[in-house]
Amino acid sequence: MIVDDVFPMHDKVGTIAGIEAVFDRVVLRRDDPYKKYKEAGLEIPETAFAEKPVICTVLGIGPDCTVKISEGDQVLVGKYAGTEIEIWDERILIIRESEILCKVNPN
Repeated sequence: MIVDDVFPMHDKVGTIAGIEAVFDRVVLRRDDPYKKYKEAGLEIPETAFAEKPVICTVLGIGPDCTVKISEGDQVLVGKYAGTEIEIWDERILIIRESEILCKVNPN
């Protein structure tokens, strides 16, 4: 079975078709902490970011969530929070709302 048959790609920007948050769960996409370094041509070992919290983009919010976040917001979560799955080379994280440490304001 091909993953693309089950999950027919992205239905809109930032959202993945076939994955919907339930109860108090939040679906997130891990942002790449190495992106700005890779673009500059620098190689940083993964251990440099090993124990630090991770910034993620919110893709979906369950109906029972009480946290004031919306799709597209960036949040900070613990390094080992939630359950991580990989679809189409994207790392998707499913967590409880209580595992969100804070909302990140881009200003």
